[in-house]
Amino acid sequence: FTDGYGFVVDYLAATLRELRKEDRMNAYAKHFELSDTITTRDKTGILKTYAGLCKIIFPNGNAEIDELKEIFEFAIECRRRVKLQLQKMDETFEAVDFSYKAIGEKRFKEVFTLEEIQYLKKGNIFVEETNQTDKETEVEEREIQKKLTSQHIAIMDNQQGVSYQNLFGDYFIGAKSIKIIDPFIRLPYQIRNFVELIVVIINHKKSDEIIEIELITSNNEDFIDQSKEQFLELSDKLKRIGIDFSFQFDDNVHDREIRIDDDWKIILGRGLDMWQKTNGYFDIAEINQLFRKCKSFNVTILGKGEF
Repeated sequence: FTDGYGFVVDYLAATLRELRKEDRMNAYAKHFELSDTITTRDKTGILKTYAGLCKIIFPNGNAEIDELKEIFEFAIECRRRVKLQLQKMDETFEAVDFSYKAIGEKRFKEVFTLEEIQYLKKGNIFVEETNQTDKETEVEEREIQKKLTSQHIAIMDNQQGVSYQNLFGDYFIGAKSIKIIDPFIRLPYQIRNFVELIVVIINHKKSDEIIEIELITSNNEDFIDQSKEQFLELSDKLKRIGIDFSFQFDDNVHDREIRIDDDWKIILGRGLDMWQKTNGYFDIAEINQLFRKCKSFNVTILGKGEF
């Protein structure tokens, strides 16, 4: 199991056994006060989690108040998550104010789960300032969609200020299924371009929507294993944000295009590789498409019935 020094687990087991004899359930009262609305069952769940973590992380009891706060809020968050699931299964479970305050503080702080902060915009979070409601945003998106037309765009060599967004980003509004065909998605910068395209798609996606993205590309023996590994890793990460990503290798593919549902076909003269080489990681063009110099290429966008 090891060719050097190891930790004898018997000592750890003995330590944990001794710690079980200690009762730290009420130790929180020296530092914190829970809301009166929290039920006895919820309170017990919070305090057991808090006491157990304190014994494991700080067995000698020497912890700063900020460290204890982090553990206490984590314990409250865990119990809140359980309660929210119970409420979904049985509406007779009433809402509970999962808040607390440190001794000496005047205000109680409500603890939210990460899911509530991220998706329901609860708690103290930083969000982009906007005066638009969801309904107003939907109306604006519908107006943008009405203005989308078939078009041909010619980009000159060395032209700047060109991005996936200002070329065809708005065509992804409301998309459910997107097929990307480009025979050259294998080298690091080509995969970077592909991921940047996915970011544009995500920016036009609602948080509760699921979008299917399929990539068809070609490959060779030198890169195929590495590409498979990278695409599988990308697929796993995209699932968490509502993107169902799949890919296939086709050695006969030559086209460079994006198909959006059955509504639009975007023909890319150079595929996703439309920029000249940047000057390395410290070049702002490396992370901002608008500062990159373009190669000469054409983009043709066709609507339903035109392809």
